[in-house]
Amino acid sequence: MAGGDALEVRRDAVAAACDALSGLRHELWRAGSGELAAVMAEVDRLGMLVDAARVGVVDEAIRRGEPGSGALAMTPVDWVRRHAPSTRAGGAGEVVAVAEAFGRPGNEAVRAAVSAGALPVRSAAVVVAEADRLRPLLAEGAEAAVLDGLVRMAVEHGPRGCRSVRPRLLATYGVEGQLQAEQDRGKRFVALSRPRVDGLGLAEYRLTLDVEGRAVLEAALGAAVRAAADRGRARPEVGGAAAG
Repeated sequence: MAGGDALEVRRDAVAAACDALSGLRHELWRAGSGELAAVMAEVDRLGMLVDAARVGVVDEAIRRGEPGSGALAMTPVDWVRRHAPSTRAGGAGEVVAVAEAFGRPGNEAVRAAVSAGALPVRSAAVVVAEADRLRPLLAEGAEAAVLDGLVRMAVEHGPRGCRSVRPRLLATYGVEGQLQAEQDRGKRFVALSRPRVDGLGLAEYRLTLDVEGRAVLEAALGAAVRAAADRGRARPEVGGAAAG
C-alpha cells in the first residue's frame, strides 16, 4: 500500500473487514474447536489494531487542532465521542490521554507498543499515568528504563501489573530514599475497620495495608491455601489405607 491511493486502499480494506465481521457469527458453526480458537485469536488481534488505529486518528486530529476549530469547537474527548459513538459508554478519555502522550517526548516506547497492537489502549493509559507520577521521583537518566519496564508489565499483566511494579522501579531507579519515604507515608494509612455484622452474625471488615503488610498477608494466605490443598490430597490415601 504505497503512493497517493494508500489511504483509500486502507479504507476499502477496513470497510471489507467490517462486512466480514458483521456476518461472522452466522458462520461460526462451520468451525471445529481448534479453528474456533484461531478465529478468536484473529478477531482479538484485529480488535487491538482497531484500538491502535483509533488512537492514531485522534493523535493526527489533535496535531491539526481539529477538535477545537470550526463552528462546533469541542474538547478532544467530545470530538472522540462525536465521531466514535462506541466511546460514549466510556473509554474516550483513555483514547485521548494516550494520543496526547504520543506527542510528548520520551513516550516512544508507548507509541511503538500501541501501534504494533501489543499494548491495549486501556493498559497504555495506565502506563502513561504511572510514568507521569514516577518521573519527578526518578534519578537522572532513568526515565527510558522505567517506561520500558512499565510497558513490559502492562503487556504481560495488564493495568494491575503495571501499577504493582512501582515499588520495584523506585527501588532501582528512584532518587535515593524515595522508596522508603513512600513506604513511611503508606504506613499512616494502614488500618482495620470495626466489623459490620449482619443479621446472621457474619462480620465484614475493611483492611488497608501498605506494601510490606500486603506481602505478609499474601504469604500467610498462600501458605494456608497450600496446607489445605495438601490435606485434601492426603485424605483419600488415609481412607484407602483404613479400608484395606
